[in-house]
Amino acid sequence: MSQRAFLSLSPLSCGLSEQLHNDVALLDRLLCELLEEQCGAELVELARRLYQNSLTEDTDELLEQFPELKDPTTVENLLRAYTMLFQLLNKVEQKEIIRVNRMREARSGGAARPESVRDAVLRLKGLGVETGEMQGLLNDLDINPTLTAHPTEARRRAVLDKLQTIAESLAESAYPVDLPRVDRPLTEAGRVEKELLRALTAMWQTDELRMGGMTVSDEVRNALYFFRTTIMSAVPYLHDDFRAALAEAYPGHTFQIPPFIKYRTWVGGDRDGNPNVTPDITWQTILSQKQVALNIYLARIAEIQRVFTQGGDLIDVTDEFEESMKRDAETVTLSPDQVRRFGEEPYVVKLLYIQARLEASLEQLATLNDFRTEGPSFLAQPPAYQYSRQFLADLRVIERSLRENHGSVLADGGTFAHLLIQVQTFGFHLASIDVRQHSDEHARALDELLVESHLLPPDKRYSELPEGEKIALLTQELHNPRPLVRGNWRGSETTQNVREVFEVVHNARQYISQNTVMSYIISMTHEVSDVLEVMLHTRRPLHSPEAHDT
Repeated sequence: MSQRAFLSLSPLSCGLSEQLHNDVALLDRLLCELLEEQCGAELVELARRLYQNSLTEDTDELLEQFPELKDPTTVENLLRAYTMLFQLLNKVEQKEIIRVNRMREARSGGAARPESVRDAVLRLKGLGVETGEMQGLLNDLDINPTLTAHPTEARRRAVLDKLQTIAESLAESAYPVDLPRVDRPLTEAGRVEKELLRALTAMWQTDELRMGGMTVSDEVRNALYFFRTTIMSAVPYLHDDFRAALAEAYPGHTFQIPPFIKYRTWVGGDRDGNPNVTPDITWQTILSQKQVALNIYLARIAEIQRVFTQGGDLIDVTDEFEESMKRDAETVTLSPDQVRRFGEEPYVVKLLYIQARLEASLEQLATLNDFRTEGPSFLAQPPAYQYSRQFLADLRVIERSLRENHGSVLADGGTFAHLLIQVQTFGFHLASIDVRQHSDEHARALDELLVESHLLPPDKRYSELPEGEKIALLTQELHNPRPLVRGNWRGSETTQNVREVFEVVHNARQYISQNTVMSYIISMTHEVSDVLEVMLHTRRPLHSPEAHDT
């Protein structure tokens, strides 16, 4: 392989670590090889000259100094090369952060790493926080990271996958040569570099964005990528850190650690100034999030089936467990092959029932594409789960049976314990969508709705009323249980869009989970009426039940 470098970057000369320097040097060299092969040595030389000699911000002077920049193709390739370099440096930085934290942990001599969960818990114990107060702190802990569709993060999954492959290869490059890897050949010479170069080449030949531009659906898929690859796996590790730290600080005491971290997202729900975020898009986002959650749970159940193979002649199960199996058998029929292979392994059989119910939930999800259908059609048909709390209840039956029959170690950690945390944290909604709309849209819809309901004459516009009259009218109508208009009434497209957003929110909260939408954000709120308008739009008939879910 070529030993030339793209920009000859030297983090070591800036006082950064040797490990980071080596990673940057490796990628700098491989990027040079890639660009020379794909675009020619001239592009690399131009990029190097720009990096080393360009001090001007004046366009004319820059073009005079570098006339090659008059060629659009050259400029495009330069921009792509620099963008790729920045993305690679970002991955190197992420690896370095992990490495530094691991080194701090290893060199701590048993002391807690500063700013870690363990450090926080031990410091609170040192300050005299007793078990009851600590449990209160855990109960009050509420962390809500929020995903947004920022343009700088609008990368295709194809690109994200390749960056992930590069990150994994960089991590592998740090493994000691005598590490007894059972998943790799003995001959390793140059393998990691070749894998990196293959990933870099594929990434260079992949468009960063699709030719048609990023749609809202693309943004949704982009956000869901991180739940699949990182977020849902990382959250249980935080719980593990808390559990270990609490056991160290308060030996012998059992704490209840609630799902203290809950994710939110603006993707698919932020419609302020974006007409492409339609009610249908928000509904499809909600369904997509549930689909991702169900698929991840199915994968976890398959993993657990390979572990929970205890034989019925070797272990007992609880009466509760046996009763749940009888109920499952009433709605789920296992195949003769499943009965033959697993009939003597009670936990596997229970997990097969759970698997069938999750698969039925996925199949039912495919029938819910139109949020405008009648409410009863959203109800799950057995054996599908309607709500995640039903799925969680089945897992709790297994957990209690394990604990009562010498299997606590299987319930306390590993994939099963992590699945319990994931279901409590992500449910079937995955992340709560923050729906956002401009206050003017609500008022414009009421211009039409209040005339249709005969609360205003046709020649009067609600949006033009004085604030006092608005408040009086809205307050009066909020105390009236009847709907503003007939259920099948359809107004203008603008008014329908406003009304249908609230229909989406209602159906999602009632038939999927109340956690699907937890916040409705009114942008440009100036007056009390701006809030009352939304309250009126959200009003449902008094007989309409609300679902309750975890």
